[in-house]
Amino acid sequence: PKLEELSLWTSLSSLAEIKQSDLPDLRSLKVGGLNDSSILSDLTRVIGSHLTKLKIETVHFDINIDTIGQDCPNLEELNIINARLSVTPATERQPFSTVHMFSKLRKVYFFLVHYLPGPIPQASRAPNSVSQPQRSCQHPWPQGVTQASSNRH
Repeated sequence: PKLEELSLWTSLSSLAEIKQSDLPDLRSLKVGGLNDSSILSDLTRVIGSHLTKLKIETVHFDINIDTIGQDCPNLEELNIINARLSVTPATERQPFSTVHMFSKLRKVYFFLVHYLPGPIPQASRAPNSVSQPQRSCQHPWPQGVTQASSNRH
């Protein structure tokens, strides 16, 4: 097949097995409405190295941006719309990755994207004070700001 662009909007949880030889000329992939991450991960794992354009819209799972970068090293355009993005914590990354993630990227479009926080520090310990590192902060705001806002009432 000579298919260069594929748009797939589905709520299926998986696709039949796809091989790279099934879509050798595919350069642009648009997916949306996905409820399960396996379809996206299967597609990017198999054909991601050929893709120059990827559009992901309204998916109902977290998208790991590092996985996209590793599976799709030739991306020139990335669009993510109405989705949640996460990043692999630095402690879980491969130390010597040979992939140059997003090195060819020319256009990025994120719309209605929710960025998931990284690992959260221990909640039982208060953060250190900047002015006095040995003391813990009691308030998230500088004292002057807290007083100014309370005096206005």
